[in-house]
Amino acid sequence: VASEHAAVEIHDVGPPGPISSRASAGSSTSSRSSSSPIVLDLDAANVPHFMEGGASGDEGADKAEAWLNARGLTAINIVCDGGRPLHGVLDSIAGTNLRQKPAFLVTGTSRNGCAHTVVACNGDIVCDPSIDDSGIIGPCDDG
Repeated sequence: VASEHAAVEIHDVGPPGPISSRASAGSSTSSRSSSSPIVLDLDAANVPHFMEGGASGDEGADKAEAWLNARGLTAINIVCDGGRPLHGVLDSIAGTNLRQKPAFLVTGTSRNGCAHTVVACNGDIVCDPSIDDSGIIGPCDDG
């Protein structure tokens, strides 16, 4: 089940390639900062970690939005309450652009019980940056 933070990055990258050149699975960075470069088709070193320095969630989101806007991009947050199966949410998001099939980020609660971000494309999760394939099993704890 996707969360309120399911973000669709408006950027045509097609299906993401192997994560080895863009992000490091199992690294000490957050799943969000490991997933974002994949969606944006950038090396991880070229995408800032917006939560550095103890930034609040709102501060990090503001920094990320400003960084995206400077590149002609924006994030769209699609709020899901957890009442719909994850695959139905992914299919609905994928259906918004059947020609381009953009990759997008999905944040929710992982099997480990913490907030986690994965990359989805064309109705499927295509990259989970965790070391244990923790996936998304429910909405974020804040909705």
